[in-house]
Amino acid sequence: MVKLKKLFTSMALVFALVAVTLGGLATVEALLVTNITPIQGPITGGQKIKIDGEFELPSPINVAQISAGVQHTCALDFDGQAYCWGVNWSGQLGNDSYDDSPVPAAVDTTGVLDGKTLVQISVGNYHTCALDSTGQAYCWGVNWSGQLGNDSYDDSPVPVTIDTSDVLDGKTLTQISAGEYHTCALDSDGQVYCWGRNWEGQLGNNSTGASSVPIAVDTTGVLDGKTLTQVSAGRDYTCVLDSDGQAYCWGNVLYGGELVSRVPYAVDTSGVLDGKTLTQIATGHDHACVLDSDGLAYCWGSNDSGQLGDNTGAGSLVPVAVDTSGVLNGKTLAQISAGTSHTCAIDSNGQTYCWGSNDSGQFGNGFFASEYNPAPVDTSSGLGGKTLIQISAGNYHACALDSDNQAYCWGRGDYGQLGISSYSSATFINAVHGSLDGTGSALPGGGTVKYTVTFDPSGSPVPCTNVKVAADGKSLTCIISAHSAGLVDIAISSGASTQILAGAYEYTNSTLSPNPNPNTNSGSTPTITAPNTGLNITKIGGLLITGLLTVSIAVVLVRRLFKMR
Repeated sequence: MVKLKKLFTSMALVFALVAVTLGGLATVEALLVTNITPIQGPITGGQKIKIDGEFELPSPINVAQISAGVQHTCALDFDGQAYCWGVNWSGQLGNDSYDDSPVPAAVDTTGVLDGKTLVQISVGNYHTCALDSTGQAYCWGVNWSGQLGNDSYDDSPVPVTIDTSDVLDGKTLTQISAGEYHTCALDSDGQVYCWGRNWEGQLGNNSTGASSVPIAVDTTGVLDGKTLTQVSAGRDYTCVLDSDGQAYCWGNVLYGGELVSRVPYAVDTSGVLDGKTLTQIATGHDHACVLDSDGLAYCWGSNDSGQLGDNTGAGSLVPVAVDTSGVLNGKTLAQISAGTSHTCAIDSNGQTYCWGSNDSGQFGNGFFASEYNPAPVDTSSGLGGKTLIQISAGNYHACALDSDNQAYCWGRGDYGQLGISSYSSATFINAVHGSLDGTGSALPGGGTVKYTVTFDPSGSPVPCTNVKVAADGKSLTCIISAHSAGLVDIAISSGASTQILAGAYEYTNSTLSPNPNPNTNSGSTPTITAPNTGLNITKIGGLLITGLLTVSIAVVLVRRLFKMR
């Protein structure tokens, strides 16, 4: 009985030691910081420091499509929900309000959009239209010319259903495009329908009378027997592509009356388009652009700001080739978008270029100089190394999506059309704000995990300013403030936790080059402390030693138990 009691006592001791060891190891958290570069600098500060480690990033804002208009912008998420931001005096944001919004607002779904999944969205001047997964169309906003297509001329701050009692009866729409004061849509049979203003024949039905319901575009001429694949509505004109890669337009593409047609006509192919197969068409205010199967761009129409990109500034009634002698040399363009007086395109590598008017910073390159040939958009800061996959040129701003489906806007922002929580313009790329940013945005995701970095936190604390986390979350950088000479600790805080790096940086009285060995600092190695635990490398080593001792003791106890038997 005594031996049995000793057996149980010994076993309990073994389990207790193991539990203590495992418990100690379980409290060890992954180190937040792995390296600091440089680790010494002048007392005057001003030096940039890089801290490597694992840092939290904002939750992704997954946008499926974005469309920029005159003074508002809209987007779709992958759940088929629509969001709009910017000016809202005619209800073009669709949120049952007439208040402007500098952040994304959810389009109302209590009415005709209840239970609907939207698959495409298009922004016009002051109205917005969308298609759902069943091929039904909806519009909202200004309706002076009947551009909402609901057999009415009343504005609507919420989506209304496009009339389907006549030409759209039984039709499934596959694409929609909102112009200045008219709208056009393409059905699954390759036929086009338009509605709204028709002063210049932009509805393509051989008349100039407006229509508040969809009407069929004339197909007795050049469109006879053609299957259309794309439609794009401009200011006072409309253009399409057919299945053979040929372009057709109607209305007034070059504002001023030089080229007006109330029925479709074939875009000239006797010049630069000879033998070309077109793959995309985009319409702006008074100019249009296309891409061919080789990834080359061509434009025609007004060119007073250089929006044709041919380095001339002269308007053209026929397509001209966009200049490829500069930044587009050897590039294959994958998408093009025409704005009011500027044009933007993305190449196959995700690099973006713009040309034309830049008076509001719509090139995103930090300048206001317009260009008559393509200029690169600066993606070095705002994108953090990501590439763009979609772009939309608006009136005096542009918006885009990156490879992670994050939305960005830049250019004029006086009505909140950039979606960055302000009514300010931006000459560089800025991320559209999401619901986690604390700005009132309805667009899911976002949230800036704000880190603060403090030098000498327990002595004479000074901040490390302009803290930025890298796009991959593997490092952050900040600018060091002035401090007296000597070794100091660094505190990194995310709000939820704080990590102390003991003796991690040395202020010196002289200007020094970065230490060639970033892991040494005047013979002293900084102690890296895990967040909220106080555990450092030494403690972890102690726990490991404790573990080895525990195992040894356990072996001895077990051997004794067997001898007892």
